Amino acid sequence: VRLASLPTDPAAWTEHEVEKVKAYLKDQTDIKAQVIGKEDDLPLVRLFFFSKDDSSTKELNELLAVDSNMFRKPVLEHLGLKMSNFSLSNHPTFIETQHIVKRQMALPNLRLKFEIPAFICHVIDPYRFWFQFTDYSTAFMEMDSNLNLFYSKTVDFDPVVWEPQNMCVVFSDQYQGWYRAKIQRIIDKSQFLCVMVDFGNEEVIPLANVKPLHQDFASVPMMAVKASLTGVKPVGDSWSDAAIKFFNDTIHSKYPWIRIDKQARDSVYVHIIDTSGAEDVHITDLMIKKGYALQI
Repeated sequence: VRLASLPTDPAAWTEHEVEKVKAYLKDQTDIKAQVIGKEDDLPLVRLFFFSKDDSSTKELNELLAVDSNMFRKPVLEHLGLKMSNFSLSNHPTFIETQHIVKRQMALPNLRLKFEIPAFICHVIDPYRFWFQFTDYSTAFMEMDSNLNLFYSKTVDFDPVVWEPQNMCVVFSDQYQGWYRAKIQRIIDKSQFLCVMVDFGNEEVIPLANVKPLHQDFASVPMMAVKASLTGVKPVGDSWSDAAIKFFNDTIHSKYPWIRIDKQARDSVYVHIIDTSGAEDVHITDLMIKKGYALQI
């Protein structure tokens, strides 16, 4: 097989990089291979490893991209992104109007009936939770680090008339950092209700902590995808506290596999598959078996 989105010319690989790949593959017993195409009569595959240390699923390409620019460039290009040339010294402390992004950014490419490892980042109930595709982890971490470097300075900007649904960057008192966000509601002249578009959680933000989103930090898609568990309904008129707690304890901050069943206007309906045990567990089936949900 051939690893997808990595250099195919043997001359491009240094001895160190070859050994790095061998080190990741050596003694791995829990590998999932996903065939995505064919090249030169060889199946193109993505390899995923399950780590029992932190119960996460990581793609080999992503692990390699963290370690080497040679790996990072093709991995990012595969996602339609470019390597960052961010330099704090090259950025002025004033954001001009033409560099401000207020329109909603794109979501990652959502492929129906396609299983992909994900990270569950925020849970309200089985009908309202958010996940991140791990595809974009390298690009997102790089962007997020640069964003915090930039906005931690004193940044001035042209006057902005804020409206609901505008994109922005906010400082979270709860998490003590700068985050890309969208204005959900203007509470009054001094504070907004904002949703963190990369994590899904909402927070009331003082106007003084709201800054325009610079275009340099808008190329990576919004990481948080709103989702609803498919195939189930509550036992009763709404989800019980016990059902919500069980669902949250089962998936929150975990790295399961997600399969998108269908897409609605503002969310997707998904199957969640826990691959951390000896056998795969479908969360829909588990919720029904434990008596926390009914099948539909």
